[in-house]
Amino acid sequence: MLIIFLAVKLYREVNYLDYSVGLACAVSERMSLSMSFNQRFYSKTKQRPEGGEWQKIPRTDTNTANLGIGATLALSPNLSMVTSIGSGLTEDSPDDQISVRLPYRF
Repeated sequence: MLIIFLAVKLYREVNYLDYSVGLACAVSERMSLSMSFNQRFYSKTKQRPEGGEWQKIPRTDTNTANLGIGATLALSPNLSMVTSIGSGLTEDSPDDQISVRLPYRF
């Protein structure tokens, strides 16, 4: 089974646009592999001193992009292990990310 997803979000309160693209593929009944790309564009932050005009704060417009690869393994009918590694693709994103999760279904 192959799953492809696309999600786009626009947040006006914090002034950023976010989108994600991903791919997941079941390798067996117990294992799947995934890959994702997400990017977030932030606009300049503004502030208004008391009684003053709105001012843009320099260097607050950023662009973050990450590429991630992961695997999920069902250890039992109720327990899975989800691992992922990610790499930042822009100067504003974290360089590397590693994640290991053990979700348990009650």
